Formats: sequence, structure tokens, C-alpha cells
Amino acid sequence: MAQKTPPQTPSDTSPFIAKLLPKLKTGGYIHLATDWEEYAQQMLEVLSSFDSLQNTAADYAPTPDYRPETKFEARGKRLGHGVWDLVFKRIG
Repeated sequence: MAQKTPPQTPSDTSPFIAKLLPKLKTGGYIHLATDWEEYAQQMLEVLSSFDSLQNTAADYAPTPDYRPETKFEARGKRLGHGVWDLVFKRIG
């Protein structure tokens, strides 16, 4: 009889975020941005899977004035790509 595969936890799907969370104080933020839509969707899914993180927007955050435009973002805009910002707050 084949063994059932245990369900994946957020730590399984994103070891980087799992390692980052113990160092992020409650009330601290993780801010990520990309010009690749599929990557933005994956980041949204992964970050949303952590109970200790809360999305500060309904889905993607508006680009804040304090974040400088990167050369990758400028290139993406020239190519007609969108830019997606994700801002999650540590709540627990």
C-alpha cells in the first residue's frame, strides 16, 4: 500500500520566507515587487499561505513613493510589462 504524501506546509513551499519570519518583528513588513505577472501571482500565493503574515492590500499594493524604480522595473515598463508590489505585515 502506498503511503500518503503529507500536505505541504508554507515552510515546505517557501523555505526562504520560513527562515526570514523568525527574524522579522511583529509589525514588520516584507515588501516585494516584480514585473513578471506569473511570479507576482506565485509570491502572492506563497506569502498568503503564512498565518503570521497579513497582506496590506486586497491583492497587490500600489507602488509606494518611497520605493525607487529599479533598472529591471524601468526595462519592464519600456517593454509594456506591469509592475506588481506585494506588502505583507508580520502579525504574529
